[in-house]
Amino acid sequence: MNIKKVLLINPPASYFKTRSKKVKRSRSCSPPMGLCYLATFISDQFKVKVLDALVEGFTHEEDDVRGMVRVGLSPEQIKTEIKEYQPDIVGVSSMFSDQHRNASLVCWLAKEVNPEIYTVVGGTHPSSNPEKVLKEEFLDFVILGEGEVSFLNLLNYLNGEGDIGAIDGIAYRENSHITVKTKKVFNEDLDSIPIPNRDFLPMDKYFNLSRAHGPTKYPQHTNVISSRGCPAKCIFCSIHSIWGKNYRFRSVENVIAEIEYLVREYGIKEIQFEDDNLLVNRVRAIKLLKGIIEMDLGICWSTPNGVAVWTLD
Repeated sequence: MNIKKVLLINPPASYFKTRSKKVKRSRSCSPPMGLCYLATFISDQFKVKVLDALVEGFTHEEDDVRGMVRVGLSPEQIKTEIKEYQPDIVGVSSMFSDQHRNASLVCWLAKEVNPEIYTVVGGTHPSSNPEKVLKEEFLDFVILGEGEVSFLNLLNYLNGEGDIGAIDGIAYRENSHITVKTKKVFNEDLDSIPIPNRDFLPMDKYFNLSRAHGPTKYPQHTNVISSRGCPAKCIFCSIHSIWGKNYRFRSVENVIAEIEYLVREYGIKEIQFEDDNLLVNRVRAIKLLKGIIEMDLGICWSTPNGVAVWTLD
């Protein structure tokens, strides 16, 4: 199959019911920036669409397993979206282990629509457990860690270019054997990665929900990732399986350019920095925050992932 059309899907999410049998209202929905980065990165070579099945069906709830409910587009609605777009490959975000069943469901639905569709997952969960994830026969590939280059190389391989064994950061099956190519190469020049094009996402729907990752002051909010990784070695954290062990950051000028774009094109009033450790480089952090002040755009900002107290003075 020649790869021409790519469909990237953020799956529905499952939540526990409260004692009143209703879904916990603390559920959140933010733009899936990983998929937006991927879509922007490959859009010069492939036709690509991002489907956020969570935000598109945020008012829809149906029973899931273990006293939970699934929020988002129904399985039939997801199948309809796949049928209408007719992708050659479906990529699914799987960020959290407690939500991996929903990512698997989307892959299964894609194969139900057309067994010839390639399925691939990426994110924290499959990057940490590629062998376990690939035991599901309706899943073809896992992208490990930072995904832009590895995913593009996979698409080119499926179009007859290169050798899959030469792709960094990928897991796949060969007959009954699972091969894992550990991620070793990480992009040290984050400014070389295009600023994610939010036109791939229904931005107005996130505004109307006002249910971002953490509390917000304004409906017109969105998330920005200004750095990747963290130099700390906390034993409970899985972030190194995604971003590697080195802390890398975009230039302040590059981040400011993205903020100006968001304010200009989408009327953004609040930035949520999704960095794992925004303030760890003190000189850069001060320069960035002064830059935001000097922009005089009337925006506010937050760090929903928190900040390390040892970075503060």
